[in-house]
Amino acid sequence: MKTMPSIETQKKMHAYFMKTSAPRITKAQKEKEDERKRGE
Repeated sequence: MKTMPSIETQKKMHAYFMKTSAPRITKAQKEKEDERKRGE
């Protein structure tokens, strides 16, 4: 029974995540930082 996917699978999943989810997350973080800066 394997619990961890293979390195190749992990790399593919990571590449897919960077293409799809990461841009949204970084954008949300930047927006939060901009709000903080404006509030100061």
